[in-house]
Amino acid sequence: MNFSHPNHYPTAGQGDDPAGFEPAPDETDPSGPSAFASTRILKRNTLVSLLLILPVLFFTENPAISIASHLILFSFTALLWDPRHPPILYFGWLMQWLQCAVSIYYHDFLGIKLADVDVPNLEPASWS
Repeated sequence: MNFSHPNHYPTAGQGDDPAGFEPAPDETDPSGPSAFASTRILKRNTLVSLLLILPVLFFTENPAISIASHLILFSFTALLWDPRHPPILYFGWLMQWLQCAVSIYYHDFLGIKLADVDVPNLEPASWS
């Protein structure tokens, strides 16, 4: 340890700790190699999932809005998901996205166009 400067005192993680309380490298750096590896795997799986599901969405009753909904889902997942931060921002966004997307996928499942539903302004509301 270097005590050459009078105001220099060792802090946690510096030098040898005789009591053995030095934290492990993974505990001190939440953005360690495992965090970056999981982010890369998530982004790769997101891209693969998007490429596999896009051709299927072309044959739904509402193809444009279904594709846009999936692109938004995968884009925001890649942007907002970060293992170094609490997922509350992603969770809040995901709940809002689900409120909009459930109607789209429900009508796709039933084979009904959004324009044919008796709810006024359902299609414009789904786009926003």
